[in-house]
Amino acid sequence: MVKTKEKHNSSVWRWSKPLLISLLCGSAMIAVLLIAAGFVLLKVGNIQTQVTSSVAIVICAVSAVLSGWIVGRMTRKNGLILGSLTGLLLYFLLLVVSVSCGIFQLFTVSSVIRLAVMILGGALGGLLAVNRRSKIK
Repeated sequence: MVKTKEKHNSSVWRWSKPLLISLLCGSAMIAVLLIAAGFVLLKVGNIQTQVTSSVAIVICAVSAVLSGWIVGRMTRKNGLILGSLTGLLLYFLLLVVSVSCGIFQLFTVSSVIRLAVMILGGALGGLLAVNRRSKIK
């Protein structure tokens, strides 16, 4: 009797693996960019709160676009939906980390802007990845 491997062809498994990988890559990108921005802001010295908040939002947007691009390239379809979902999951991951550190207020203008930017950034990354043309050899 020949043993066959059972493949995971369900849509949940097909989407969960790329979502998890893109979420891990996006969170790693946020960590690296925040550390780099922290060193730069530390060297500059006296920085206003608005500048640091803006830098954090830009970092979240860049990492959401990267995460959306990764999930779009892995699945090759539904880039807008999966990219948005990746941005949302990345936001909730940041929310959990921030709340556990005790430094996050849930309903502020900055948090709502960050949520919108991360969802839109993930959607943009997923859309760009799915619609990217392959090289013709």
